[in-house]
Amino acid sequence: MYTFMAPGYYDGTRKEEDLDDRGIGAYEREGMEVIKQEILKRWDFMDSSRSALQAWVDAELKLQALAGHSA
Repeated sequence: MYTFMAPGYYDGTRKEEDLDDRGIGAYEREGMEVIKQEILKRWDFMDSSRSALQAWVDAELKLQALAGHSA
């Protein structure tokens, strides 16, 4: 997805129709928007008030608790 080619979402195909001033067609814009929304949805689990590092620490603590290790 991060290379803007994701089968099932957008395959990276360029169509020479309805090109804007940057040379990007409506099909590409729509495909990239689909990928953008999917990426945002997948990262939506992150609470914006926490950093990625804090999320990692929290997950590690939960894993240790499940494994029966004390922190």
